[in-house]
Amino acid sequence: MKQHRHSNTLSDSNSVKKPDVAHSHPKAVTIPRHSCDFAEFLGIYFGDGSARENPPVLAISLSLSEEKEYALFVSGLIKRLFNISAGLAENRKVDNIQVRIYRVSLVRFFHKNIRKESGFPYWVKRKLTYLMAFLRGIIDTEGSVYRVEREKKRIRIEIKMYNKKLLQDLFEALKLLGFRPRIYVRRNRVTIARQDDVDRYFNKVCSHNPKHVKRYLSLREDHSLNAPVV
Repeated sequence: MKQHRHSNTLSDSNSVKKPDVAHSHPKAVTIPRHSCDFAEFLGIYFGDGSARENPPVLAISLSLSEEKEYALFVSGLIKRLFNISAGLAENRKVDNIQVRIYRVSLVRFFHKNIRKESGFPYWVKRKLTYLMAFLRGIIDTEGSVYRVEREKKRIRIEIKMYNKKLLQDLFEALKLLGFRPRIYVRRNRVTIARQDDVDRYFNKVCSHNPKHVKRYLSLREDHSLNAPVV
């Protein structure tokens, strides 16, 4: 089914109270058409994102020590999607880096239309390429990669989420893409535990988070494997 949509431009009303933040810009924001990039950004937001109105900021929180390179990727994705230059805020005391967008209209769009408690967005589920991109965004932010047995090469991908609806949607989406995941509802986790599934994930879905790619290649002990594009 075709998913064509016209871009929507949101403008801040003159009646809206001016935010008490000097770098909050009451400017129009263009919401992009449905695309793989937009699906991936939403996956990132569902994983480690937040939006608040006072001050009006949409933020993606990551690890400063391990994900600064990924933060730059997210910043570039935001620029492509919304034509906005995101800010980067570092806090070394808590090992945190935030990718921040200060736009009143964008925050209000997300509050009104993007609801994590409802699970995966409906349009993401209707096209496999969108679904794959959305999954990549979630797993790049909420996933971990580690070795199961010290003496073996078997590697596991684990995603921990406390939102039960998202957890179930994640499990179903992985199955739809041909993986054989396991879900542990009481432990708030979904895992990809079979080695061939883990290998296929990194070669088919791929990862844009260098932390995961480097970890996978290090654990795999097979640097002849074609690394995913990052």
